[in-house]
Amino acid sequence: MAELCYKFRDLKLLKEALCHSSYANETDASLSSNERLEFLGDAVLELAMTDALYKEYKNSKEGLLSEIKSSLVKESTLAMVALNIGLDRMISLGKCEETTGGRHRQSILADAMEAVIGAVFLDSDFETAKAFINEIYEKTFQNYLQNVYSGEEPKSALQKLVQQSTNDIIEYRTNMVSGSDHNPTFYSEVYISKELMGSGKGSSKKRAETAAARVALEKLQQL
Repeated sequence: MAELCYKFRDLKLLKEALCHSSYANETDASLSSNERLEFLGDAVLELAMTDALYKEYKNSKEGLLSEIKSSLVKESTLAMVALNIGLDRMISLGKCEETTGGRHRQSILADAMEAVIGAVFLDSDFETAKAFINEIYEKTFQNYLQNVYSGEEPKSALQKLVQQSTNDIIEYRTNMVSGSDHNPTFYSEVYISKELMGSGKGSSKKRAETAAARVALEKLQQL
């Protein structure tokens, strides 16, 4: 269970968080499925993400914060996080779900991830649950960004990342700020949904925009 990044004091909570309703129905009537913990974990995750985004992006408008939060708590993102920490190997499933590919079904993975978050909260407190969420998301999205960025220049990597999460519009605003025609310095700012996400300088328009995109990628990586 080391991949979970948390050591439970009450292992019954972890067992319940990993118990899909199909397993509870097929085995022991006394077993509780993870549905109630999923309900709790959903609320804990929402609050933790809201708190983190509010503190990280002090000048951002509510619209952008809501969009980023939605992309971080949606089913596909939660399933990605669950897979990254090996949750697919830990879930208890009924025979039918197991044979029909339930172990890798997005909805089951996302629900289990929320249930584990709820279990961590009950086993500790909100601050510990928040730290747990930060750790598993940081681990997942560092790996994810490295995979997206590998072999690509930053502008392409940023475009791909945004399209796969919020599908927002990326806009570059670039001007020559100093130097001569033979030795210019360009300054570029990159905006996502009209929100400034990065800036950079370079000896050409392309290099300035590349530098700005790299800053935006690094900023998104720290969500």
